[in-house]
Amino acid sequence: MVRGNAGLPYTAFNGPIVIFKKSAKFHVVSIGKFKLVDFVCPCKECDNEYQKINLDLISGLIRMQDAGKLPIGISSCYRCKAYNHAVGGLSNSPHLDGLAADIYCVGRSSLELAKIALIYGGFRNIGLFKNGIHVDKRPWKGRLRIWNYPGAELAVPEFREIMNKELEQLNGNTFNQGN
Repeated sequence: MVRGNAGLPYTAFNGPIVIFKKSAKFHVVSIGKFKLVDFVCPCKECDNEYQKINLDLISGLIRMQDAGKLPIGISSCYRCKAYNHAVGGLSNSPHLDGLAADIYCVGRSSLELAKIALIYGGFRNIGLFKNGIHVDKRPWKGRLRIWNYPGAELAVPEFREIMNKELEQLNGNTFNQGN
C-alpha cells in the first residue's frame, strides 16, 4: 500500500482512504455530524474485518450537510462482500471499496438531495431512489453519470434534464451519461 502526502493510505483508483477494524471501540468518533458507525457495514459477519472509506466521499457528505444545514442519514456506505450480495448489490459495487453511500434526508425530496449532492458535495455519480440517492466517488475521467432505481420519482430523461440545468448554472458543462 502506498501512502499519500498526509501519510494516509491510498490507491491509484480511489484516492485517500481511512482503514479501520469494525470491531474497534471508537464507533463514537465523530466525523462532521456523522459517527464512524454510520459508514461501516451493518452486518455481523464482518465484525473483525478491516473496512475502508474514501475521504473524498466523507468530505462530500459533510459539505452537503453543512451547506444545506441538512440532517442527512446514511442508509448504506461500506459493504462487505457477503452483505453486498445479500442486499442485491452489484459484484463490482463501489460500496465494496468504500467509495459509495446511499443517503436520505427527511423533509427533502430525492431530487432536492441530488441537486445538493451535485452542487455542494461535488458528486458526479448520482443515482435517484424513491426516498434518497446513491452518491459515489468512482473516477469517470471527467464524465458525469446519473441514473435511477425502480420507484424513483423521475425517469432518467427528466432527471438528466433537470440536473443538466443545475450543472450549466454551476460551471457551464453538461452531461448525458447514464444507464
